[in-house]
Amino acid sequence: MNAGNRYRGRLTDEYVLRIVNGLLDEMLASFPAVSLVGPRAAGKTTTAVRRAGTVLRLDQPEIRQSVAASPDAILAGMRRPVILDEWQEVPDVLGAVKRAVDDDPAPGRFILTWSVRAELESRVWPGTGRILQILMYGFSVRELLGRSTYKPFTDRVLDDGTSAVAAPDEALNVRD
Repeated sequence: MNAGNRYRGRLTDEYVLRIVNGLLDEMLASFPAVSLVGPRAAGKTTTAVRRAGTVLRLDQPEIRQSVAASPDAILAGMRRPVILDEWQEVPDVLGAVKRAVDDDPAPGRFILTWSVRAELESRVWPGTGRILQILMYGFSVRELLGRSTYKPFTDRVLDDGTSAVAAPDEALNVRD
């Protein structure tokens, strides 16, 4: 069985636990705003929505228009965390997030997702010091095999130096 057939159903039928989950949860417990950054179709929105109190999909025209008209008013009082999916569609929403975080720095308020890297260097970005960025990539073999919660090899070696050999439950071939 090749890798393409082996994993096809697992990606579409159920949520595949991601390695980034633990880091995301840890960051949300400590900081008011987190941004998931990565390539298109890496699972950023799917991962964020699993934690959502409110989801604003800014790629939908009616939602984009409402948020653009009054970002501060839209964000006020929403159930937390507020997911701002594809925030780059309404860049002014970052200013509203900045103001909201400045007014109330409680952890776990916002998760921002975006598929393309905005031109952060061209002007001062309101998220500096307020929105932590977490890089998220496509699926790893470890995630696809259901091993996302296993302690990474490097962590095992650094912790005790005795776990230098990883023994998978099943043999992997070159295609895997």
